[in-house]
Amino acid sequence: LGTVLPPFLILSVISVCYEAFRSMTLIALMLEGMQAGVAAVIACVTYEMGNGIAKGGDKMSLLIMAGAFVAACFMNVNVIYIILTCIIFGVVRTLLKRRKEA
Repeated sequence: LGTVLPPFLILSVISVCYEAFRSMTLIALMLEGMQAGVAAVIACVTYEMGNGIAKGGDKMSLLIMAGAFVAACFMNVNVIYIILTCIIFGVVRTLLKRRKEA
């Protein structure tokens, strides 16, 4: 929550104000310039997370990652649905793992 909640709140506030400032030329140019930086950060995080999963060798994690990729890129599934589905998979896997350990 400490990692996800602050950026989520900041982006929520910015998205509310976005419509008001979008028409300003200077703001529009700044947002356009930031797109390259955001794309680089997303690509870096995606590579690091995918690389960590691939090196871990957990076949279920690889399957979930591949399924999320296919759903997002080829089936045009909304990212919110993919995230919620992955959360459910994660909770179920954790509960099953804890049950086996007990």
